[in-house]
Amino acid sequence: MVPLDVTRLGRYQILMHLATGGMADVLLARADGPFGADHVVIKRIRRDQAADPHFVKMFIDEATLAAALVHPNIVKVHEIGNDHGEHFFAMEYVHGEDLRCVLMEVNRRRDKLPIALVTGIVAAAAAGLDHAHRQLGPNREPLNIVHRDVSPANILVGYDGRVKVADFGIAKAALRTVETRSGTLKGKVSYMSPEQVTGQPVDRRSDVFALGIVLYEVATARRLFKGENDFLTMSGIVNGNFPLPSIHRPDLPRILEDIIMKALSPDPRDRYQSAEDLRAELEKFTHAIGMRMSNESVADYMRKLFGTRAEPWLVAEFEPTQTTTIDFDGSAPDLVEPPAASAPRKQKTATLAGVQADPSSPIMMSRDAVSSQPSTLQVPTISAAEWLAKSPTATGSGSGQVIGSRQPPASRRRLGIVIGMTAVAAIAGLVLVLRPGKSNDHETQAVAPATEPQPDPQPTAAPVAAPVAEPEPVAALENAAPADPAVARAEAARLAKEAAAAKAEIAANAVLEAKAAKIEAARIAKEAETARAELATKTANEARAAKLETARIAKEEQAAQAAQRAQAAKVARAEKAKADAEKAKATAEKAELVRAENAKAIAEKAELARAGKAKATAEKAELARVEKARATAEKAELVRAEKEKATA
Repeated sequence: MVPLDVTRLGRYQILMHLATGGMADVLLARADGPFGADHVVIKRIRRDQAADPHFVKMFIDEATLAAALVHPNIVKVHEIGNDHGEHFFAMEYVHGEDLRCVLMEVNRRRDKLPIALVTGIVAAAAAGLDHAHRQLGPNREPLNIVHRDVSPANILVGYDGRVKVADFGIAKAALRTVETRSGTLKGKVSYMSPEQVTGQPVDRRSDVFALGIVLYEVATARRLFKGENDFLTMSGIVNGNFPLPSIHRPDLPRILEDIIMKALSPDPRDRYQSAEDLRAELEKFTHAIGMRMSNESVADYMRKLFGTRAEPWLVAEFEPTQTTTIDFDGSAPDLVEPPAASAPRKQKTATLAGVQADPSSPIMMSRDAVSSQPSTLQVPTISAAEWLAKSPTATGSGSGQVIGSRQPPASRRRLGIVIGMTAVAAIAGLVLVLRPGKSNDHETQAVAPATEPQPDPQPTAAPVAAPVAEPEPVAALENAAPADPAVARAEAARLAKEAAAAKAEIAANAVLEAKAAKIEAARIAKEAETARAELATKTANEARAAKLETARIAKEEQAAQAAQRAQAAKVARAEKAKADAEKAKATAEKAELVRAENAKAIAEKAELARAGKAKATAEKAELARVEKARATAEKAELVRAEKEKATA
């Protein structure tokens, strides 16, 4: 493990060093919060690059771009920071492996990924890329993001089954403040698109091509473009010739092979026009074959490959996985060799013939750096454009052969042979019919003795076909000695007999050929009938499959309608509950108002009674006081009167 040169960055405590890239170090860190520790991955610009303003701007661009992307299939950026001149950003930690390590383990086990996982993983990556491609800026204008580095190393597969796209470090977007320096080769060569290799403008279809390479490699567990040097690798990408996926995986469904070949079309116009189109096609394929992919199935497969692995901060002695090569299949350079069962054919040398490449493009720069001539490719290859032009979109498993070498159907070949043989026989019969007449003329000339000996023919330097001898003129024959009539008649009879025998032989041959042609025609008709029956059976099966698919879609629509009805009922219940609550609230408010009114009336009545009672008490007390005062006054008056009387 690389020793740490820093223990903290901002609010994050650095735990361990995970990896070092061309521009940044990758660190595992922890931030303590109110709800416990939050573990993240820190990407910090390297010390030797921190003094270069260009690299600093590129690093900040990457962080800004990644922070703008929020999607379940994209690694999330939590924070962008600067601690005493150390530029960094913190992103979520994905507990799992990159797709390159997954393929390496699959090759070690001499296995292949299940088809459902192949389509599911690539479809999830396509969903993340499509989100990035469609991202809008603050002014609602498209950012035109292109990842430009889609590869197995940048697709993470978590032990929980989640799939995420990482590392938008060289992505091209409208919000970038700095462009890649001219002459700098960015991205992994083996996963570049033809337009990226030749220095042409790139768009989201370039990422579709790279994802097509990933799909090929995940499906076959084999590398696709891998030359002895960068120039040969890029030449293979530009030429667009490579082994069919079914050569390395004969059980690969034909529909999936068609999807791979379309994604790998050299011409961007022939590819899927967006990552969403590729994702939808993969999902349609998995539905058609009755497969489903879920995070749980991916998690189960990851446990099967790697076992149960704890998070690194829970392990006392954790050593990060060191993967220094993209050659997960362990094959030698140049295009991967096909299985022994396939018959290799020679392929033309990889060149740049007919390809327009910018002088500063990666392929031209790599060509200038290579002193040796391109080597000849020795594997059976096919152009994706040729595949798309000749391959019908049909179901079934691929045959594993190169489309360019496929022969016509056997029935058509046999019909051509029969027609050719019939034509040859007719020409031969015509020649045999014409030859007796000419032979008769020549032999007549030979029988009739000439008056003068004929000179010997001159020797020729080389055997040259001599022209056919024409019959002697009649004037010349008049000077010839008369032939014996009996001999002439015998010769004529012999010639007539030979001609009749030749005609009989021709007629017999014609009858035999006609019979053979009739038998062959019957056999061809039988084969055609069998083919029609097979086609009818296939059509019936397809119709049955279409019917089942229609029924499935109808069932799904019914389920969707039922879900909509359930949702509508739920909304109705919620609205009714809301109305009942409002009614209950109104009733409660009314009851509260009545209670308040009653309480007020009772209080007023009590207050009135209290006031009346107090008044009565006061009046009674006043009356008693007056009575007492009067009695006291009367008593005092009586006492005074008596006192006065006594005094008197």
